[in-house]
Amino acid sequence: MRFDVAIKNLITQNTAIADEIAGIYPVVVPANVSAQVNPVLVYNQVSTSPISTKSQYGEYDRAVIQLSIFCKSLDKCQIIAASIRAFLDRYSGTITVAGTDYRIDLVRFQNQEFVGFDEDNDVFMIAQDYQFAMTRFWTFGLPTLCGSVNAAQTNATLRIEDFPLLWIEGNGGSGYYDSYKGDTFEISGSGCVYGGSVSDYAAVISIDLNNKSLTTNFTDVMLSKFVSLTYLHCHTNSISTLDVSNLTSLTSLICFSNTISTLNISNLTSLNHLACATNSINILDVSNLTSLNYLSCVANSISILDVSSLTSLTYLHCHTNSISTLDVSNLTSLTSLICFSNTISTLNISNLTSLTFLNCSRNSISTLDVTNLTSLITLICFSNSVSTLDLSNSTSLTYLDCRLNQITNTTNSQILVDLDNNGNSNGYFQSSIFGGGSLTTAGAAAKAALQSKGWNIVGL
Repeated sequence: MRFDVAIKNLITQNTAIADEIAGIYPVVVPANVSAQVNPVLVYNQVSTSPISTKSQYGEYDRAVIQLSIFCKSLDKCQIIAASIRAFLDRYSGTITVAGTDYRIDLVRFQNQEFVGFDEDNDVFMIAQDYQFAMTRFWTFGLPTLCGSVNAAQTNATLRIEDFPLLWIEGNGGSGYYDSYKGDTFEISGSGCVYGGSVSDYAAVISIDLNNKSLTTNFTDVMLSKFVSLTYLHCHTNSISTLDVSNLTSLTSLICFSNTISTLNISNLTSLNHLACATNSINILDVSNLTSLNYLSCVANSISILDVSSLTSLTYLHCHTNSISTLDVSNLTSLTSLICFSNTISTLNISNLTSLTFLNCSRNSISTLDVTNLTSLITLICFSNSVSTLDLSNSTSLTYLDCRLNQITNTTNSQILVDLDNNGNSNGYFQSSIFGGGSLTTAGAAAKAALQSKGWNIVGL
């Protein structure tokens, strides 16, 4: 099949575009183009580079197709041109013409050669060039055609991104991922097997491939087939590529303990649970994910983390990164904040009245105001530069570790008095005295009183 015919078929099968045009014609501009209310499209094969013998993927015939759009209104031309470009640019898929399947691999927008008025035809015109690659439907090394995009050739090496559902679910049995960990897999036998239709992919809402020793590249070509996917769990593997940018229905993504360096999730506005810890991520844009409830991105290389608009967050675990600024002042639903081992110097938590667990140790924090945090049960803030700590309102606090700060003997004594006055039993308190010295008389008495109520006091 000619490339220009293929592009005609693609456009005419897209009803959103086809309904807006008067017709699509090969090479020659129709004589009545200026009389048409709707735009007219003309397609032309500018160049071609055929390959006579195909034995593997990537051996496609290639061409450049010029698509010219003629309109009475330049605005209309630009709207149609933008719609066509949005549809064709990066298009990858299969079309069936006269009973034969043709694989189209990434139509690429090349350039826009002309935008202006066509005096010969008395209309406005936009000309666009597209690079095009196409072949009849293939599997590695085999000229046998299965006759349908939904069918896969057996006794062949297949690309996982072409048949991910078959790789995950198997052919009437368990999935092939247990044996094939990379980007290809094989099916024994002869003939063709069913590989899954568009509706089969749309029916999948959950994928669970945790701890399978996978090195598979989870590309956009592979994952975007699963248009209804809400749960993707692939933690504890060796995955380096995970392109979820088009999985806009995703609500839960658990991909911790892999080797991922880039994770584009900025469009996943339905996401409420993200666990991407222990990877190699250095940029994580979550600023648009206002539905996010749980975020764990610990042990990466993140230096900037903007969570200021994520007011639904209840769990934020971002420790062991390189974060210098963390604005959580508006996150009033937060119950657990773990941000130790960063380079944070200021942490405003005064509004976080729901907070029950805070670990901000090993930072550069000098001021820590917890006076409003009456629900706080655990406070771990060791190895900072804190000099004062008012716990008079911390009536729920039963675990405190504030050693290796700048807390003097008198401040430690007041902390002991506050803890004793709060009336809790069986707690834990560890501290150290900055600058030396001993507890005050009131502090020593409070220490003894706490110990009599089952408190373990260390370092004082």
